[in-house]
Amino acid sequence: CEGCKGFFKRTVRKDLTYACREEKSCLVDRRQRNRCQYCRYQKCLAMGMKREAVQEERQRNKDRENTSGEVESTSSYVFNDMPIERILEAERRIDCKIEFPVEFENSVSNFCQATNTQLFQIIDWAKHIPYFTSLPVADQVVLLKAS
Repeated sequence: CEGCKGFFKRTVRKDLTYACREEKSCLVDRRQRNRCQYCRYQKCLAMGMKREAVQEERQRNKDRENTSGEVESTSSYVFNDMPIERILEAERRIDCKIEFPVEFENSVSNFCQATNTQLFQIIDWAKHIPYFTSLPVADQVVLLKAS
C-alpha cells in the first residue's frame, strides 16, 4: 500500500533500525501497521521490497540553491581588476530617498508603489557596478535575487 511504500522509503533513506517489543511476529495489516515498525519493515522485505530500489531523495527548489549562501555563476567571467572605489562610486550615484505619504487609505497601493520604486533603484544601482551589465542576464538576475 502507499503508506508502507512511504514508510519503507523513509526507513531506507534515513537508514533507520527498529526493534520489536514482542517476539518479532506482530500482526501487520492496514489497521495495525503502525504498532510495530520492526515487523512492518520485515514484512516490506518479505513482500519483495528492495533497499537498492529506493532512489535518493530529490532536492526541492529551495534546497537546490547553494546552501552555503554562495551563488554560482553561469558564466566563466573572472573579475580581478575591479577596484572597490568603482563599486562605492556606483553606490553614491543612487538617490535612495523614498517619500511615504501619510495617508492610510491606499496603504497597499502605497506599499506596492514604494516597493516598485526601490526595485528600480536597486536595478539602477547594479547597472553602475563595473562589469555587471556585461554578465549574462541569468547571472544578473541571480545576483539581484541573492542580494
